[in-house]
Amino acid sequence: MSLLREEKGQVTVFLALIFCLLLGVSFLSLEGIHAYENTQLTEEMLLAAGESLLAGYDRVLFERYHVFFLDPRQKDRLEEDGRDYLAEGLLENPFYGASCKSFEIHEEVGAFDYDGAPVLAQIRRWGEKLTDRDKTSQVKKEKDRITAISQEGRKGLVAELPAGGSGHPDSDSGDETETEDEYLRERICAKELRDAVEMIMRSGPLYYAMNEEKGISALLIEGKDLPSAQKGIPADPEEEDPAFSFGDAGSLDSLLADREDGKELKDFIYTYIDDCFSSYADPAREKTALAYGKEYLLAGGYSDQENLRSAANQIFRIRFLAACSCARKDEGLKSRAGFLASCIAGRDGWPESEAEAGRLLLGALCYGEAALDLHDLLCGRKLPPEKSPATFRLNFENAAKLLREKPEGLGGGMGYEDFLDSLLIMEEEEVCLFRMMDLMEADTALEESGFKLRDCLYGFTTEAKLSVPAWFVTVPGFGLYFDQFRELKMRKMITYH
Repeated sequence: MSLLREEKGQVTVFLALIFCLLLGVSFLSLEGIHAYENTQLTEEMLLAAGESLLAGYDRVLFERYHVFFLDPRQKDRLEEDGRDYLAEGLLENPFYGASCKSFEIHEEVGAFDYDGAPVLAQIRRWGEKLTDRDKTSQVKKEKDRITAISQEGRKGLVAELPAGGSGHPDSDSGDETETEDEYLRERICAKELRDAVEMIMRSGPLYYAMNEEKGISALLIEGKDLPSAQKGIPADPEEEDPAFSFGDAGSLDSLLADREDGKELKDFIYTYIDDCFSSYADPAREKTALAYGKEYLLAGGYSDQENLRSAANQIFRIRFLAACSCARKDEGLKSRAGFLASCIAGRDGWPESEAEAGRLLLGALCYGEAALDLHDLLCGRKLPPEKSPATFRLNFENAAKLLREKPEGLGGGMGYEDFLDSLLIMEEEEVCLFRMMDLMEADTALEESGFKLRDCLYGFTTEAKLSVPAWFVTVPGFGLYFDQFRELKMRKMITYH
């Protein structure tokens, strides 16, 4: 006898139970898909809302310096615009029924964060896009040549003294009157050289050498609140012109002193500077806070005059050392300096030692030669990096006259901009970066009053709260209940990267 009784309707009940379970699974699947699609839609709309805010980047800053930053001085308006954009986007997809309850901006990433990394990242993108590797390589080669020449010049100057020691007029001579006249002429020659060099020192190398027709920009900026000042990077234009004392050989030693060079700038930074910043040789065509941007990057002073003066003094030292490198190899020049020293040592404020007097005479000649070179460069002419007897214009007979007349050199080689780039490429990266930010801020503020780069946003986190309706309040067969509306909270990091 069968233990199971066969009754009608068992299959129907079994299928009804299975159907309830299948219906519940279907409801769960549909609700899961609904929730997932809502999440995806919300995430995409939140990203689009953030990117729509980033589209409001500062146009002046981008057009001049090719960097994207958002000026957040109206942050409440930014949040309102983001909320409106998100709400409109959700309304365009009514099938899911989500609505925006709030939209906020948090965790801003500013231009100053991470030591200016947001600015540097954008400079890298633009600089690498423009990188002229041939030009960058050429600038580095010129920098290496200048460094080598300067090191050679720093080895010092030594005059060749006349054989037999002193040649003063009281020494034995067949014609004492003729000897006295000769020494008098030598002292007059030394005095004229001294007067000519002292004339340069009174005005300073820049104002002696400047192109009077071109003049110097008088623009200046207020520096206390600039990015570099906020970072603690000092403005370090040279306060004093290269000094030379005819009574103290120590002044010559200070001009010959070795100077520590910074690290080389990365190629993309140099290329970016060359593309975006002006100089004395190539002034900006549009309105800028400072006319000489490259000189500011080099010196950091708050006026064009002090920055140009600092750059000119540094180039002057380079040319002085190049002249020293040539003079120390020129036997005729050293012999002439030695004889002249024997006539003036201990007289008219010259050192008692003939050797020291000879060194100062050679140094004075190199000082005047460097001033003539600087004049050529500021007038737009070019010079060979090395000095040779053929390009060394001054001697003890013509120095005073040529320093007054400022004759044109032979030309060829490197111009003012080339020497400036060779100095600039040795700047420290952080110093250069924050000074670039100074000019970005100052130039943009000319058109947008109150603009501060430190307040600008490179990125931020958007946070939104949304109300999402459930398709099903209950799930048959599972005993599950859902709220009619669920709150969805989402965060998204948005940057210009």
